[in-house]
Amino acid sequence: MNKIVRQTRVMESETIQKNEAKQKSLMSKRTLNSFIRWVSFAIFLFIVAECGNTNNEPEPPLNNSEIPTGVNAIQSGNTVVISWSNVSGATSYKIYRSGNATGTYSQVGTATTISYTDNSPLNGNNFYKVTSVGSAGESDQSNYVSCNFTVSSGGSTEKGLYMGIIGFNDNINVRKIDLLTSTNKSQFQSFINGLTIGYATGLYYAVDNAVNMLQSATLPDTLVNVSIVTFTDGLDNASIMLNYNYNTPNAYRDAVHNSIMTTKIKKLNISAYSIGVKGGDVSDVNAFTTGLAALASNSNNVYMITSMAEINSTFRDIATSLYNESQTQSIKLKIPGGYADGTKMRFTFDNVTDAANSNYYIEGTYRHSGNTYSLQNIVYQGFKSSSGAMVNGDVSGVYVTFTFESVSTTSGGNVDTKDVQQWVYIATQTPPWQRNSEFSQSGNTEIIVEKKSSIVMLVLDCTSSLDADGANGFSQMKSAANNFIDVLTGATSTPCEFEPSMLAGTFSYYSDPDNWNESGTVTLTADPNDPYKVYINQDGIMEAEEIGNGNGNAIELNINPSDFSITGPKTIIAPDLSDWGMASYTNYYFTPVRGSYSVCDKVYTITFLIGVDQGTWGNMMFTFTPK
Repeated sequence: MNKIVRQTRVMESETIQKNEAKQKSLMSKRTLNSFIRWVSFAIFLFIVAECGNTNNEPEPPLNNSEIPTGVNAIQSGNTVVISWSNVSGATSYKIYRSGNATGTYSQVGTATTISYTDNSPLNGNNFYKVTSVGSAGESDQSNYVSCNFTVSSGGSTEKGLYMGIIGFNDNINVRKIDLLTSTNKSQFQSFINGLTIGYATGLYYAVDNAVNMLQSATLPDTLVNVSIVTFTDGLDNASIMLNYNYNTPNAYRDAVHNSIMTTKIKKLNISAYSIGVKGGDVSDVNAFTTGLAALASNSNNVYMITSMAEINSTFRDIATSLYNESQTQSIKLKIPGGYADGTKMRFTFDNVTDAANSNYYIEGTYRHSGNTYSLQNIVYQGFKSSSGAMVNGDVSGVYVTFTFESVSTTSGGNVDTKDVQQWVYIATQTPPWQRNSEFSQSGNTEIIVEKKSSIVMLVLDCTSSLDADGANGFSQMKSAANNFIDVLTGATSTPCEFEPSMLAGTFSYYSDPDNWNESGTVTLTADPNDPYKVYINQDGIMEAEEIGNGNGNAIELNINPSDFSITGPKTIIAPDLSDWGMASYTNYYFTPVRGSYSVCDKVYTITFLIGVDQGTWGNMMFTFTPK
């Protein structure tokens, strides 16, 4: 029962009442002569800036240093340049900024000349004041000047993969949208390496700007995918100070979610992903998880990781998926054309010794009439293709080549042909599937990859909580983001060889402490007939769950050999929950709905749907690490 209780969260809405105070200004009556004398003494100063207007009256000086005049502000690229008139005797100047004309002004810089460049202006209105510093001390602040700053979104109409980056803390740091290629990826990675830590979290403001950049960017009409990938480790505590249109963080959160769900870029929906690792300063777990859900376009795109150690594999999994979506793969298979009409043949891709045991194959009936050759009644197992159930062959000499268009695994990954084999079905033979030993990957197959246009916005948390208590989370985040770019450009920083023997063995596991909260040791066993099928022995899980009436069923994991994604069937592991005092809840089960196996780390990250006949507790993520 305790487990069910800790899965239940009650979301309370905040009601914030806003009281408006009315202010009245009274002017005493004066005689005509007194009024004339007052007018003749008054001085009105108007400053017209190129980015905006000033309309406030100067305050009488309190200090002896002269107040700067002639203040001006203008946008220059992704910066704002503030300038002013020289003050005699001034040794330096201080520049202050606010997002509101009447708000609090904070110092953003110091200058010894009569200009200053704000390299991190707020997106929208920026209000600046300047003081002079001399032997008499610091002057009072000048009149404000405003500049309405607009982030340059970038982009072009050229076909390809585009990327933009936003780092956020108490403000945002923007790398405009541009083509991402293997030759210029270092420019994006240098931007990431140059990000610095701040002490506030403008999460919703950053994602809001990511959506705005997508809307204003120049992008090709051939676009097929639009994505935002956001990483954070904390609660938003700054966005409503950066955008005064919202009074509460929850209101801004909901507005950003609505924007993600309704905005279309080139008639495409936004696919938004959120990655969250709960920092030590997160006291409201429900607010944190609700915020992550709001920044994703669906629940499957929410990645709640338990430590920064998992961030690299999580980024890599998302990047692999986006990389696969950014291209189409066609496969050409060439065979001798002398087979009899009606011959059944199968092409396997998972290095099996018997085609009957394959989980990844293309099968069809070879037909020919005169000079016309085709493969008909095609079945795709573990794959999908736009070519459908019949493919016509191209004849060259004694060979016939079949081309399968837009081929991918059922999970959307690329197909690896390094283990491809051709088999012919002969009913009178044992086994009936006979392998063509002359068929080879190098001589009989060809992969044609066509790049498609897509755009990815990467939104990265750069707050000090990442390095709290001596942690190194900020550097880990940068490393993961750089590897993310490597994957998107088709490169890997550390190529790793798949070792089937590492799939099985003794593994320690743990689940998110904020939901299922279990850990222990479990044995994974490989299927003797299928190197890409593994079973989780339920004893370790049953012990951690304190259930003694398990039925012994092992949880089946099916690993895709092309991209190492994981799915599996529903496995009932206990007939009821009587050990929890809930005998009426029947058929307690685990279903692996998604996951991945890291070839480099030998780590499984699996999300299980956990439930009973009467309902579910939702998706829970487990991590399995070899001991």
